[in-house]
This record gives sequence, C-alpha cells and structure tokens, in this order.
Amino acid sequence: TRGTADPSVVVVASRMTTGKNLGALGFIPAVTAGTLFLGEFSINLSNTLKSTKFGIPFVKEAFPKSLEVEWSYQAGAKYYATNGAKDANGKFQPDAPADEGSVAAVIYEVSDYTNDYLDGTNLQTATNIAAVAYLKKTTNTTMTTESVNFQTAKPFDASKKYKLAIVFSSSAKGDNFEGGEDSELSVKSVKLNY
Repeated sequence: TRGTADPSVVVVASRMTTGKNLGALGFIPAVTAGTLFLGEFSINLSNTLKSTKFGIPFVKEAFPKSLEVEWSYQAGAKYYATNGAKDANGKFQPDAPADEGSVAAVIYEVSDYTNDYLDGTNLQTATNIAAVAYLKKTTNTTMTTESVNFQTAKPFDASKKYKLAIVFSSSAKGDNFEGGEDSELSVKSVKLNY
C-alpha cells in the first residue's frame, strides 16, 4: 500500500515479481496481487495462500444487511493468467482477459476466536461461512460508492461465535496467482449497514 494526495485513501497494487521456479523453495509467480484485509499475516512457505489468516471477532446481534465501499480501480495493462485453454489455433486464451479489483466481506462461524480462521485457500468455499457480500470492479478511476447486500448461507444464531473478514484485492483472481501488472485499487471508506 502507499499513500495518495488524499490521506484518507489507501492504494492496494499488484506488482511484478520474479516469476521463476526456486526449486525446493517453490515457485514465485509473475505477478502478486496486493491485498488489504482484516486479520493477520504469517508466512507459510509450504502453501503461501495459508499465510493470510482472515478475520476478526464479530460480536453483534445480527448480520449486516449490506456492505458499502467508496473506491476506484485501474486495471494493469498486461494481464498474467494461469487458467484458460488453447483455442483452435493452439494459442492460449485466459479465462479472464483483463484484471478486476474485488472486495469480499465474509462472516463465518468459529469455535475459537484465536485459532479458527479462513485463509487464501478457503475464503470463498468453507462450509462454516454464514454470510457473504462480494463486489468486483473493472477500471473506473473516479472514486465511486457501491453497495451490495449480504447473502446468508446460515441464519444468525446468537449462541454461536463469528468472525468477520473483509478482503480487498487489486486482482480478483490473485488467489490463483493471476493479475494485471500494476493494477491499483484505491479505498476511501468501508461500511457495514444494518
């Protein structure tokens, strides 16, 4: 992240990395998505997606109705893809030809606030997810406010413990090591509406 002329705005950017195989240390992708999230980061060399520990305790009397975000986005000029297929001429065609920014707000059940968390491998697929709000953004360099309703997978239960994860990514498919070179997502405000 870096500051901007407006000190209330944070910029999250995808950056070029080395893009090579380091043998026993693993593979460094060509591009790494920038993320801004609620939670902790602790390097896991065996699976880098598990380095993110998403979420903080969510102690409320109900799930929020919607997520509201004031943000802008500029997709990088060159898109690096890992998923796709070859066309009739044998040329690789990526599943996503251009980058998108994203924000995911995920509320999930836990038995322990300290040791239970979601990470980059299961933020969108875990069976303990109770409610989710998700937005994607294509290039729009004007700061705009958008909102999306939460979709509930399970009803709110006051007897259960929950955590809230809010994750911004400058490349929506960053968990697949896909993204645009120098894609930038700018965030000014985030609100949960009840």
